[in-house]
Amino acid sequence: MADYRTRIDRRWPKFRVLATMIVMLGAVLGAQQASAEDIAIHAGHMVDGLSRAPRTRVIILVHEDRIVSIISGFSESAGARIVGLSDKTVLPEMIDADVHLVADLSRYSVLLPCVTRSGYDELLSGVANARATLLAGFTSVRDFGGDTAAIVALKKSIAVGETIGPRSWVSGEPLGPTGGHWDKHTQGIANQRHPPTGRMRARCNTPFHIDRSLLWLRGD
Repeated sequence: MADYRTRIDRRWPKFRVLATMIVMLGAVLGAQQASAEDIAIHAGHMVDGLSRAPRTRVIILVHEDRIVSIISGFSESAGARIVGLSDKTVLPEMIDADVHLVADLSRYSVLLPCVTRSGYDELLSGVANARATLLAGFTSVRDFGGDTAAIVALKKSIAVGETIGPRSWVSGEPLGPTGGHWDKHTQGIANQRHPPTGRMRARCNTPFHIDRSLLWLRGD
């Protein structure tokens, strides 16, 4: 995870400026989740994905964690807290559809964590990876493959504002056959040739309220 973000920094240094603006906007919105305070963000430039060129000098009005309108030109917004980003560029959020926040693959081999790290270790790595992911400009992620208890705990902590990180849709431990891609983690407990073990493994994830179950059938 960390080395992937480093490659982004090396290839697109200018992108970091825009990504930082996403994080600033996300932090403003996230901090206000629990209140109904109106926010007026004064953005010097805004990339909306629709216009051929960035819009300049706009006000982004936010109410209850939702953007309700975008107004051209800076003006007073009655009752709203003003966030001054007049010298910054703001752009829509980005989504990473394939991450493993609780797996620190930049420092460990694929197999070593299976015998040296617990779910608690994975969770602590996840806290750092979640922050790095958000700072890289990704405000939503799909995490398919990781310690179930750790990734769900991380998702909940981010949702209530205890931990800095992106919104997450998670699967927890994938299901797979003996000798398959995830067998190194589950020891083949979800053997596709024996349906009862597959159902048992799926039920192990159920109490954690995962978003999706993931089935990996390929081998390594």
